[in-house]
Amino acid sequence: REQAAQLARDRALELAHVGNHDASRMGARYGGLAAGAMLLAEQFPAVHDRAGVRVLEGEVVYAIRHEMARRLDDIVFRRLGLGDERVGARQAAVPISQWMARHLGWSMARTREEVERVERQIDVEDKVITGAMQR
Repeated sequence: REQAAQLARDRALELAHVGNHDASRMGARYGGLAAGAMLLAEQFPAVHDRAGVRVLEGEVVYAIRHEMARRLDDIVFRRLGLGDERVGARQAAVPISQWMARHLGWSMARTREEVERVERQIDVEDKVITGAMQR
């Protein structure tokens, strides 16, 4: 993984929209497939960067096109691994859902349902954590 991350950082020097940090993260996440993910990040350069969570639209497009992701919770928790970053995941849900809607042709109602599903999952996890801390 470290070798893939280094190769991705080297490749990022040639790209306008993918920085060293993004390339390193993508190299570690995608391994030898990082170059393809980074090219999509160049093609779809929108970025969400709040509450310690940074997501590139190209990563979402990669998950849709190459990993067959079709639900927001799949991308937020499984593909991007934001389960431990509940505040960041909650804030990222809306922009990621909007990108997914654009690429998958979701209606406004479907987009809203997807965000609500993610928020419910985060709420459940928050309750479990709060309950465990009170014991």
